[in-house]
Amino acid sequence: MYLNYDSGHFVADADLLERAKALASHALARLGSESRYRRRVSANEARGLVARSGLHVVDDKVFNTDVKRLLPLVGAESRESFMGRWLAFELGLNQLGLAYRDELDSVFRTRNLLLEPNQA
Repeated sequence: MYLNYDSGHFVADADLLERAKALASHALARLGSESRYRRRVSANEARGLVARSGLHVVDDKVFNTDVKRLLPLVGAESRESFMGRWLAFELGLNQLGLAYRDELDSVFRTRNLLLEPNQA
């Protein structure tokens, strides 16, 4: 199973629109509309959810640094090259052995997990 967790909606510098969306999602959920509901999930809580689901983590990577904000400043002719270098940079950071923890939410806005069932 592939799980993408976008923590960027919950970091301290999230813009006013993201904060408003989060508040609205909670209000709508109370009224029975849960399609837009979102809530921050801590690293410990995520580990527990995975374990209770009978799964284990096969791969855990973090992505989506603010380097992406440079893309609009890059000329159209260089954007593909920029994206390749950005991905290589973030994959390189993952190879340094950074273990995901909550304080990294403001640096890496997305966490990507590959999960498999536990062996019986």
